[in-house]
Amino acid sequence: MLTRKGIPSRMRVCTNILMEERIMTKEELRDMNEKYGDYFTKTFMDTDNGQHMDWKEQVLLDLKAGKKPPEIPHYNDVFDKENPMPENLADLFVK
Repeated sequence: MLTRKGIPSRMRVCTNILMEERIMTKEELRDMNEKYGDYFTKTFMDTDNGQHMDWKEQVLLDLKAGKKPPEIPHYNDVFDKENPMPENLADLFVK
């Protein structure tokens, strides 16, 4: 069924949904990370690789809202860069 503008009503609804769920650009994520990110997001989150951009956006929005990392879903999943720290800190002292 066509609407008065000649666009099917189903297509108009889908377009509205896509516009509401827009993911930030890499530049917007980078700027947001600089303003609201914590040490770990600034150090280990790669905003340029394009993976899990929706999770990264949500993590930064939650940090902006004042949530603590344990309260944020996918907080640990957005770190792309390798962590130089070993899992066991005692390994730092072994020669």
